[in-house]
Amino acid sequence: PNTAITPGGTGTREAIAGNISAGDRDMYAIEICDSSQFSASTQGGTTLDTQLFLFNEQGLPVAFSDDAAPGTQSRITSSFIPGNGRYYLAVSQYDRDPVNASGQEFWLDTPFGTERAPDGPGAGTAIAGWNGTQTGSGAYRITLTGACFAGPAGCDDIDFNNNDVLPEDQDVIGFFKVLAG
Repeated sequence: PNTAITPGGTGTREAIAGNISAGDRDMYAIEICDSSQFSASTQGGTTLDTQLFLFNEQGLPVAFSDDAAPGTQSRITSSFIPGNGRYYLAVSQYDRDPVNASGQEFWLDTPFGTERAPDGPGAGTAIAGWNGTQTGSGAYRITLTGACFAGPAGCDDIDFNNNDVLPEDQDVIGFFKVLAG
């Protein structure tokens, strides 16, 4: 999450587009602003065999999709979303998987075709890296519903500079610097 792409913008976020090369994966900061209507899908947006992963603000796994019928693209729905907030949405090609600090995957490889909550040995721990490789490359488009652009992390927090010390003068100074433009 600390290296996730946070594209600029405000309001509703309807899509994310990018390219994946061999051994690549992309992660984006998003705001789920309507958790009951949330979805993320690569169906119709690529010819790649994709996987989608959703993590909460602390980097803990939330949901995963590999093959959503009728093909090898992916779709995450609101099924496992606990509520609105900042999340991290990652996309990779099949078999490039997120792992915890011990190298354990968050989701088992099977069953395919089923959106799942974490069910692997790393479930309950935070993402620390990726394993596996793939050789293909290509463009993708992730269509979103119930999502908005994510602002900078911490802007809605009293700990404005995110150093876990509060209250402190630096939080107030940072707030007024942003307010002043």
